[in-house]
Amino acid sequence: MADVEQREMSLSVERVKNFNYSQFTDVTLIESGKFAIIFSATFEDKKYALKSLNNNLKIDVKTIRRVKREIEILYDIEHENIIKFYGISKGIIKIRLISQKH
Repeated sequence: MADVEQREMSLSVERVKNFNYSQFTDVTLIESGKFAIIFSATFEDKKYALKSLNNNLKIDVKTIRRVKREIEILYDIEHENIIKFYGISKGIIKIRLISQKH
């Protein structure tokens, strides 16, 4: 099984909202880095930041567990000094983390 497929299946977090990427509009590149690409996008008239993890990342099972746990923690946190995490968007090629855009 390819790394992308393993990551897709392993990052399934049941209680975290899953967005359909095709419903985002006005997708604009903000920043590109070694591990991810950040976009600005609109969903239901609201602006979000989308963080797309690069497909070339080599992620082991331990790292997948840590990322999954971090996603669960971020999803539950409500604090004025922490950017709100809304959910994920999983696709065949990319996994995207959806958060508040400042």
